[in-house]
Parts: sequence; C-alpha cells; structure tokens
Amino acid sequence: MSGKSKLDLSPSVFHRRLMKAKPALSFDGGDLKTWRRRLRKKIAELTGFDAMPRPNERCKLNAQTLWTREHKHGRIEKIAFRAEPGADVVGYVCLPKKASPPY
Repeated sequence: MSGKSKLDLSPSVFHRRLMKAKPALSFDGGDLKTWRRRLRKKIAELTGFDAMPRPNERCKLNAQTLWTREHKHGRIEKIAFRAEPGADVVGYVCLPKKASPPY
C-alpha cells in the first residue's frame, strides 16, 4: 500500500467538518421577514408543499359510496372522495338510526 494516502474511517471527522459549515439558511441577524420568507419557501420545497394545490385550485370531490350496511344502531357507509389531485381518501360515515340531520 505504499504511495497511497491514509484512510480516515472515522465518521466523527466527517461530522466535525460538516458542523463547521454555515448552513445556507441560518439567520445572520439581517431582515427577519426576508429570511423567514426564504426559509418558508425552502421548507415548502423540501417537504413537497410547494407542489400542493392552492385553495383556489381545488379539485372536484368525486365522492362515491362504495357500500352501505344496515346496523342495529343505524347505517354505515364506506365512502371515497378526492382530497386533492392524485389523493383519494377512503372513510366511513356512521348515521345513527334515532337522529336526523344535521348529525
């Protein structure tokens, strides 16, 4: 192994080097509103929230009853609906026998 550099297999060395780096969005004491806006934009990007539809871009619910069962206490319906584009949700609606709308 002559002529080769020494390997450093300790993760601590790498982590210490990372800790010395200044994070790109750390607050440096400048304008708080500007920093907050940049930070929120980056968090939305990293979490995928920037790709979510805005309230005025809502999709049709496309609600459907998948099945209905009668029960001694009322009726149970399994339903599905679209929460947002590409995200359908399944749920149950339990309607009591001795009640009237609104439930």
